[in-house]
Amino acid sequence: MVCGQCGDPLVKVPLIRPTQIVGLVAAAAFIAPLLLMVFVFIQDQKRPQPRAPLSTMAAVTTSVDVWTCRS
Repeated sequence: MVCGQCGDPLVKVPLIRPTQIVGLVAAAAFIAPLLLMVFVFIQDQKRPQPRAPLSTMAAVTTSVDVWTCRS
């Protein structure tokens, strides 16, 4: 192909160069853990928190004397 204004030959430039692919892979390597962490955090917030049953809660109503006998 030739330029319509000056007549110079036109060089076809590839749409995606190999350096751009390497850059995208490197950027994805750094961004993917962040996106995964945010996704897991949001999913954890949506899950209802388990309630502890009342029978497992300890209720201390008496005092305990802890004295040791010294010889």
